[in-house]
Amino acid sequence: MVGRAEQGQADRVVSTGSPAPGDVAGASIGKTTQRVGWRELVTLPDLCGRRIPAKIDTGARTSSLHATEIESFDKDGHHWLRFLLDIGDGQSEPVTLEVKRADRRTVTSSNGEGQERHIIKTMMQLGASSFPVEFSLADRSEMQFPILVGRTALRRRFLVDSGRSYLQSAPDERAAILNLRST
Repeated sequence: MVGRAEQGQADRVVSTGSPAPGDVAGASIGKTTQRVGWRELVTLPDLCGRRIPAKIDTGARTSSLHATEIESFDKDGHHWLRFLLDIGDGQSEPVTLEVKRADRRTVTSSNGEGQERHIIKTMMQLGASSFPVEFSLADRSEMQFPILVGRTALRRRFLVDSGRSYLQSAPDERAAILNLRST
């Protein structure tokens, strides 16, 4: 059964041990799991100091980061990538980054087609939590959000409340963001 915690009711869920009706028996969500909305602000401290709008998408396995002008090169015996990071909405000028490549794999895109993509691994901060995340690099210029956070990054850390937004932001910041977006 899952119930609200006494403190921080808006952003924490506590497992009481037994499943609630309709829950999957034996599903492990950990002792305390934070809630996130379908959109949140995240920081990639190793890449960019700004908070970046992100879509939380449990339908996507792999997280994705908006990158253009992607180039591969070798440095010190390792595969590296150089790319242009543009977080959009005129929040900052695009910046050229160099990051060690973690992998290259086929990712199924939103249109159902497999695309060969470069993968990087970097730290992501969402609310008070900071953890490593693998991102596929893709041109997301046609998408509303420069970052998509997939279920692998969310697993065992967060529960998604698909009807809410910016649950990991301070209440006054959340209200300002939502008021700004509705005008």
